[in-house]
Amino acid sequence: MVSGAAALLPCLGTVGLIWAGEGGRGGEVVRILSWRPLVFIGLISYSLYLWHWPVRAFARYWELAPPGLGQKLLMVAASIALAVASYFLVEQPFRRRKLLGQRTPLFRGALACAAGLVGLASLVWLAAGLPQRLSEEIFAYGR
Repeated sequence: MVSGAAALLPCLGTVGLIWAGEGGRGGEVVRILSWRPLVFIGLISYSLYLWHWPVRAFARYWELAPPGLGQKLLMVAASIALAVASYFLVEQPFRRRKLLGQRTPLFRGALACAAGLVGLASLVWLAAGLPQRLSEEIFAYGR
């Protein structure tokens, strides 16, 4: 319940910003939110959302210690750089259909990959995890 209560304040702030910009009122809010750097962050926000956690997880794995300020700034910079690259190299070409002429081959390919993964997972599950891949000595450690 704590996380739900913690989300209430940002949600109310967002409602306030939307309300302030409606009907032509809130000229200052609209002017600030129309600032090009903020609009650009909005454009790359989905890619940024996708990249921030892998960057953070990799950094934590690499250092095995809580990150300092310098490392946190580096993670933010790396996340933004990856988000910008994803936006321009993946999102935009896909939206403009430059990445693939039509989406039907993409969806068929994705369906084929998903079916292959389901098949592989089923094989591993039916074979009880393929225990023959490990020696008996290794299994002794798990017992």
